[in-house]
Amino acid sequence: MNMIQGHYLSERRATQEQRVFKYADRGYGVRILPSYISSLEESKSKLAAIRRDEILFGVDMHKIAAASRRWTRTVVDASSYGAKPKVMSHSELENDGQISSEPQGRSCLSGFSLFMRHVALWEIAQTGEVKIDTRNWASTNYAEPAYSGLAYDDTPSYKWNKSFTIPKFERQIRHFNDQQIANWIQEESHSTCKFREAHGIGEDDDIDLDKIFADAARLTCSQDTKTILSRNSDIVMPVVVPRNLAAYVNHLVGEAQKAAKLKVKPILTPAVKDDEDIVVPLDSKDSADGLYMWRIDKDLMWQQLDRRIDEVFEVLYAFYRANDRPYNMANPIRLMTQLSNRAIRSTVEDEFDAFARWIGRQPIFVDRFFNRRVELEQIDGQEDQYTAEA
Repeated sequence: MNMIQGHYLSERRATQEQRVFKYADRGYGVRILPSYISSLEESKSKLAAIRRDEILFGVDMHKIAAASRRWTRTVVDASSYGAKPKVMSHSELENDGQISSEPQGRSCLSGFSLFMRHVALWEIAQTGEVKIDTRNWASTNYAEPAYSGLAYDDTPSYKWNKSFTIPKFERQIRHFNDQQIANWIQEESHSTCKFREAHGIGEDDDIDLDKIFADAARLTCSQDTKTILSRNSDIVMPVVVPRNLAAYVNHLVGEAQKAAKLKVKPILTPAVKDDEDIVVPLDSKDSADGLYMWRIDKDLMWQQLDRRIDEVFEVLYAFYRANDRPYNMANPIRLMTQLSNRAIRSTVEDEFDAFARWIGRQPIFVDRFFNRRVELEQIDGQEDQYTAEA
């Protein structure tokens, strides 16, 4: 049920796609307990009450699985690679606009039908017809459109095989961190000019953006524990948030630090050292944007130290990703999307009800493979399966 009901902010952690895919690639499976299977007969009679306004397929697992297998078969047949076996990745099953309801959002684990498409690809690979390229897992595509860079798990992929070396891994991390701030410091970008102007770091201010972001590091690494736990290895990210929110964040995290008997230190500090105007009192009404550096040290990097810290970090991550392209007109929408993805979803208290909704949940683009513009062949019984149960 972690795969169905879990969430990043809940005590019951959500199953992560990459973990499922890596184990599946090694031959492991997902076992559904008999009690859940047998519960579907009762759930079938009350889908209208438990569907939460979703249009469900019904709960016939065999029928849904068969349709998903045919869907994947159509995609494999449409692949025009010359080599045999065909080389495909799970990301090729992702159909751009996929979105499902809570709790997993856009995840390829969000419904049985969607997940079975990927299971079908593993099954075809076992016949030798297809070789699966594991460099690009489906999770990185489902999380957000590839061009957005806003996936929840936005860390770089890296092959853990006999070619792995610490120096190469460190270079990969440094390259990744450079990419994370590239959009903030493009000198010729119109948005960057507006960004400089808004935060008092214009061309005439003799302030170097490169120096401001010199400590920025979405990921850190080191060859020894002492170094990685030092202040020089803290995770530091630039973030634009309302000034009064920054004051509240520092206060709330400070209270949590006190409760944990840690030294109270602000996690948001002005990016421009002399810009003390953006440091406002806790009761301030000043909601103008401020540019801050968000520091996560060795004490605060652990989840569940304090619930308040966990929730603050989720909000800051939403602002961080929403503003990764300064002064984009879509930023407000991006922020709402990010906050929505991180909000605590209410879950069905009865696990059997939640399981039934997961089994019946529809992916979008049921009849069409969007990426390749391939019309799916008519499937016998498809209309019955793709009709909501009353």
